[in-house]
Amino acid sequence: MESLEERFEKNLTNCNVRNGQKIVLGISGGVDSVVMTDLFLRSPRKLQLIIAHLNHGVRKEALQDEKFVEKLAHEHNLAFISEKLLPIRGGNLEEEMRIRR
Repeated sequence: MESLEERFEKNLTNCNVRNGQKIVLGISGGVDSVVMTDLFLRSPRKLQLIIAHLNHGVRKEALQDEKFVEKLAHEHNLAFISEKLLPIRGGNLEEEMRIRR
């Protein structure tokens, strides 16, 4: 049975990701995005990773998430980009956040 890392590398190949390529990773700070970051970091392709975080300012933990992602980037000597959005007033919150991303 294939390991997670082997499946990940096959997916990178299928997506034509080349050695040394610059990749921007959108990281929320949740488990899924942190595991994804770890897989990219362990790739033998020597990728140039940039960590991007979008703080929607909706959850009370939003600033804590942003700081966690910033720390993750700095621990791995990766570039970090973060944007904070003004709070959303009314309407469909999920749809508006999707549009903003």
